[in-house]
Amino acid sequence: VLFRSKAAKSASSTRGLDHELLDKIQAQVELLAEFARDLSDAGIVLSGNALALSTDDVELVELVRLGVDDALHRRGAAEGLVTFEAPAASAHVRGDRDALARVIRRLLDNALKFAPGRACRVRCERAPRTVTISVEDDGIGFELDGPITGVGLGSLVTRARAMGGTLDLSSVEGHGTTVTLTAVEGPNSDFAGWSGACSNYKQ
Repeated sequence: VLFRSKAAKSASSTRGLDHELLDKIQAQVELLAEFARDLSDAGIVLSGNALALSTDDVELVELVRLGVDDALHRRGAAEGLVTFEAPAASAHVRGDRDALARVIRRLLDNALKFAPGRACRVRCERAPRTVTISVEDDGIGFELDGPITGVGLGSLVTRARAMGGTLDLSSVEGHGTTVTLTAVEGPNSDFAGWSGACSNYKQ
């Protein structure tokens, strides 16, 4: 009986390690796939063509909530590390849902990666005919020496512009980074509840 008990514990421990290893492998596969998409987008733009993105009606608040949950799960981040402030009403924008999800995912990944163990603040706000999502961290930051280019952040800028929006970045070395995604307001936004009313979403 003792032998079986030890064997069962060993098998259970091995299964736990297998799941952990598989999760890490899956995360790396997803990163490689995202990098491949970035390279593909860069190639399309450098060849003088526009990205083929749809202009659907996308509810942005829920999309960001899903992105926060996903980023925390994949990064194994502690609860309460990310604070998301959003309007009580819906926030519909025009854009490609998959492209928006990838931009949001990358911004959250970068914040959690370069500010490990530190608070990350995500805010959804309304501006005239637009909706903004800002991701702010207290990480290492860096000095900006020109426009955002390259395969990483540059691809996010390209996707935002292809949907009629913008992506702006401010950072100070040693004092963190703030990235703001601005998207065009969609026809189904309910801004009646936006007069300062926000629902704080902490994960």
